[in-house]
Amino acid sequence: MKTKLLYFLLATLIITNIALLFMLIKKPHQQKKDGGNFLVKELQFDENQRERFRFFDSQHRETIMGFDEEIRASKDILFSSFSKLNFSSDSISKRIGKLEGEKEQEIFTFFKQVRKICTEKQALKFDKLIKEALHQKGRKPPKGGMRPPPR
Repeated sequence: MKTKLLYFLLATLIITNIALLFMLIKKPHQQKKDGGNFLVKELQFDENQRERFRFFDSQHRETIMGFDEEIRASKDILFSSFSKLNFSSDSISKRIGKLEGEKEQEIFTFFKQVRKICTEKQALKFDKLIKEALHQKGRKPPKGGMRPPPR
């Protein structure tokens, strides 16, 4: 009985070591910054387009993070005010709405910039991808993996 347990533990350790060696050699967690970007891959950007995309993307991400931080801070204030007697949520709600609108405008501007660096053929594919993404936005499958029945 002890021998079987010893062999099982030894096999488990060997398999774990092989997995760790694979992760050290291949480094799947370290990819190029735009290597995993869907648009770069789908539109098959050349190196010049990739550089411009990286520039737009880094600016866009920084701006979006700023909006997200402001929205989160405003929501914290809003939802921590339940116990305050004379608190009006209107101004903070309007501020959150304004920030969300500005965030959407930033997203639109980003995609508009990306489309400008596309060739005509890429622009057609870009338009199709964006249209598909917009229609899929609200139709995510539940976390359990079960999809709703078709409509």
